[in-house]
Amino acid sequence: MGDKLSYAEQVEADRQRALTRQARLEKAIEKSEAEAESRFETAHKMADVIPIGQPILVGHHSEKSDRSYRARIDSHHRKGVEASQRARDLKSRLEGSEKLQAKQENPGALARVGEAAGGN
Repeated sequence: MGDKLSYAEQVEADRQRALTRQARLEKAIEKSEAEAESRFETAHKMADVIPIGQPILVGHHSEKSDRSYRARIDSHHRKGVEASQRARDLKSRLEGSEKLQAKQENPGALARVGEAAGGN
């Protein structure tokens, strides 16, 4: 099979994996926040073109394109909200990972686990 890692090596490997995961989550959070901001900005710019209270002119030659344009605005808003929610969820995961890492790095906890592992 393979060489078994010592307890200290296992702890260090776990710590490195946690740090890598945290870095990956931070990048994903930044990307999601940037996407959300971009989507909202695009939607607002598009919506500024339509005068406030402007109805869709039913039967007019522009009706189809107006409905399509408004649908694109709605799509940008929805995707912006999804990206914001994704960023919020990733932040929650990052906080959980950081709490777990802090708990695992507690010297007292490490000593107790090490004693339990060595005592069996």
